[in-house]
Amino acid sequence: MTGTEALGGVERRSSSVWIDGVVAMTVLVALGLGWQHRGDAVFDPRGWPGYLLGLCGSLAMLLVLCFSIRKRLGAVTRARRSVGWWYNAHILLGLAGPLAVLCHARFAWGSINSSFALGATLLVVASGVSGRYLLGAGRRLRARMAGALAVAEADLAAAGEGSEMRLARRRRNAARRAAGIAAALDRAGEVWHYAHIPLFMVLVPAVLLHVYMAHAY
Repeated sequence: MTGTEALGGVERRSSSVWIDGVVAMTVLVALGLGWQHRGDAVFDPRGWPGYLLGLCGSLAMLLVLCFSIRKRLGAVTRARRSVGWWYNAHILLGLAGPLAVLCHARFAWGSINSSFALGATLLVVASGVSGRYLLGAGRRLRARMAGALAVAEADLAAAGEGSEMRLARRRRNAARRAAGIAAALDRAGEVWHYAHIPLFMVLVPAVLLHVYMAHAY
């Protein structure tokens, strides 16, 4: 890797962190405002504004499927947008939709079917966030610990006798433990991330049931 490529990678990561920070701050501000005004009539799900808020939130969560469709069919459909563009749209819709639903629910558990739909929504968001941040962080940590273990193994092989050998062995053992912990965290992140799609499949009928019950009763 050349110096220019390395600098480009650092700049992309810095830009990504900056954008993620702006998105996170926007979501937190929206959550704060929604919580502060949760009792206002505009959020009443029995009125049109509150009803439309829940409808738009549900549609946004359905649209997140576009990323999976694009990823699997992009090569044959000649989609105009890149996978990265659809992934970013997936994340934004996956945050905006549940945020609207949470405001629609007035930050409270309602009937059994609405509580189930809200709980499924929050679980889907949690699994998605874990995949976006925790899984990526776990993989980077695992790679760094593997590198540190390789260095420790090389130091042990080159170490002399006595105290130098004992110190190198302690460093090698510590690196092994750290690498094991990092690998366990990475595997845990993968398991939680892979729960994202099954949870979404539970969310869809839960939302449809909630919409039916809201109109039928």
